[in-house]
Amino acid sequence: MIATFVITDIAVSFVERDVPSVAKILKGVPTVVVENGQVLSGRLRRARITEEDVLEAARHSHGLERMDEIKFAIFEASGRISIIPKRKIIADDDTAPRAD
Repeated sequence: MIATFVITDIAVSFVERDVPSVAKILKGVPTVVVENGQVLSGRLRRARITEEDVLEAARHSHGLERMDEIKFAIFEASGRISIIPKRKIIADDDTAPRAD
């Protein structure tokens, strides 16, 4: 019985290596679910996650509170949600006038 599992695992590994389309089906692929603050509802439904799940990941990883602060949210094949925040422009202190 154990030998059957080992042989099956090895066979599946070879198939995944040699046939990329099978690997995508078995392992999954990352899916962008938010782009430039806009929720991609169809992709959220297919991934079976909610906007609240995305916002929770954004709060935990970057302290973001609103969807418009997110450049990309990616639902990874592992089930984790990766957040890429929009860059904030910070005023350069060198541009402020100095009192000498």
